[in-house]
Amino acid sequence: MASKGETDQAIASTIRVHISSFERTQEKFVIGGLDFALKDEPHPPKIHKLEGKS
Repeated sequence: MASKGETDQAIASTIRVHISSFERTQEKFVIGGLDFALKDEPHPPKIHKLEGKS
């Protein structure tokens, strides 16, 4: 797609993601390759609001 001159916006629309998600993934790909781009970072633990309540 990009090699055929498609814009980032057109590619993001085609693969049904927000442009910022596409650009962030594209940047990670350039920096570290495919495995790095597709690796999901660990998320912080979520606080359970009802935990420990009586």
